[in-house]
This record gives sequence, structure tokens and C-alpha cells, in this order.
Amino acid sequence: MIISHQQGRGDLALLDLTTARQTLVERGTEATVNWIVNGAGRAVMRIDRDDRSGVLRYYGRQAGGSGWRLLETTPAEVGTGFSVVGRSDRSDEVIVVGQPDDAPTRGIYRYDLTTGELGDALFTHDRYDVSSAFVDFRDGRYYGAWYYDDVLQYQFANPDTQQDADSLRTQMGQQRSWVITDADDDTSHWLIYSSAP
Repeated sequence: MIISHQQGRGDLALLDLTTARQTLVERGTEATVNWIVNGAGRAVMRIDRDDRSGVLRYYGRQAGGSGWRLLETTPAEVGTGFSVVGRSDRSDEVIVVGQPDDAPTRGIYRYDLTTGELGDALFTHDRYDVSSAFVDFRDGRYYGAWYYDDVLQYQFANPDTQQDADSLRTQMGQQRSWVITDADDDTSHWLIYSSAP
């Protein structure tokens, strides 16, 4: 599935890689910049960008499956407000960066597409805003999150993976930032990019 701009809209289309033929799946608008699709291949969220007001609008499928309803509006600047990280392992949810009214920082949460509300917290930090998360695009599994203190820090859901990340941090030194740019299917091998002052 791809975002197709052939008609001046951000449509969601199914692309046949053999023939390069596109089949319309969902009709977007001129402002549509992204779609979130669940495991069944059904669009569950549409994201529109309003350049005039500088906001992103997140729409969820209306009850009954026809049409879209506004769920969230947030500034379009990266690192502010609400943002979708990826689909969830549950068909009626997505995983987001959000901040409840009573929370001091932004964290990683499940987001209920039916109610339009933040659900269970997957990771929060009491001092730092969480930047984003690792979510498997194939099945919506949550692997971990990252945030910045003086350098980029990772917090993985699996204790063994966290131990690997902590060991790598120790070996490379505390002042060196490193970013996971890719991983194999079972996450036993990482490709990383490292930098330092």
C-alpha cells in the first residue's frame, strides 16, 4: 500500500509490484499526508496537514465504517504534541506519543480509535519527553522507545534487549550517541550509526 498523489489527493492505493498498477483503497484529500493501516489491511486513521494553520489533523474511521471523524489536532512541528508511531497489535488501536493532562512528560501510549482517548502507557519517563518508539510494521508489536537526556537513550520492553543496549552504551562510551537504523527480523543483529562531539 502506498500514498498516491495522482489526482492531487493523498489517496491510499494498493500497488502491484509486478505490473505497477494502482488500485484505489481509500480516497484522501488534498491535505492528506499519511494513513495508518491495521493488520487486515484496512485504513484505520487518516492524517491531514493544514499548512495555513500549521497543524496536523488525525481522523479515525466512524462507527459503522463509513466516513471519518476528527480525533486529534496537534502542531505540525516534530517533537510537539500528539503523533502516531505505528499500528498496534490490536485492530482498534494505534501506538502514539502522547501526554495526558496530568502527566509531566510525553510518553508512549496505546490510543483507542473508538473512544479517541489515550489508553495504557507502554513507556513514560518522569523527567524527559519520549521521542518515539520501535513498533513492528508487520504485526504492531511494541519493542521499545527512545528519548534524549544529554545523548540518545533507549528503553526496550524485553530485558535481554535492554541488556544488549546497555552493554553497547558502556562499550561505546556515555558521550557517544548511536542510532539503530535497521535490524533483522528477530532483532538479533542491529545496524547502527554512531556519532560524538
